Amino acid sequence: MNSNGLTDYSQLEGYIIQRHISQILDLGVSHIVWQDPLEKGIEIDIKFPSETIVQVWKWHSTDMGWADWSEYLAYVTGLGHKAILSSCWYLNLISYGEDWIDYYQCDPHNFEGSEEQKSLVLGGETTFWAEYIDETNLHSRIWPRASAVAEKLWSQTTDSVPDARHRLDQHRCNMIKYSYKSFKIPMRGFQAAPVFNGFCPVERVS
Repeated sequence: MNSNGLTDYSQLEGYIIQRHISQILDLGVSHIVWQDPLEKGIEIDIKFPSETIVQVWKWHSTDMGWADWSEYLAYVTGLGHKAILSSCWYLNLISYGEDWIDYYQCDPHNFEGSEEQKSLVLGGETTFWAEYIDETNLHSRIWPRASAVAEKLWSQTTDSVPDARHRLDQHRCNMIKYSYKSFKIPMRGFQAAPVFNGFCPVERVS
């Protein structure tokens, strides 16, 4: 650190990030960084900010004074960075009932910013912390919640929760349908969690 004129770990982190970004740019490939370096005041990719994609994953930032992800997304795009949102799509944050609705109603363009800023939002990505997830509950945690996010990102003009409820329910039934051994095809389905208090006809198969 001393030989490079670095006096604290934030400077060290900035040095490493800048070095990695420079190497990646030389390879001609895209790169993504978490929002954390920016929160610490570390400048990333000073020369080519539009080449650095920032993944916004925190719901809020008490350190920077942002109330929620929308304020941070406005900040990131205001710097000229492209962005990916994950804050409202953490699949491990499960609550009772139709929790998929919260995922479905999150709009990554719902922040105060110019149209140019909103055009820098590339989309979103579902994520989760996996401390309490293993092979016994992996699929039921992911599906069909991730399906709700996928529809929102791919069909942003479609926002009717009642309509989505029935589409996702049918999609869920198809997922579990192909996980039953009674079907004469390779098992390739998932034990997806219920969308609401309905049932799938295939569940009657003995």
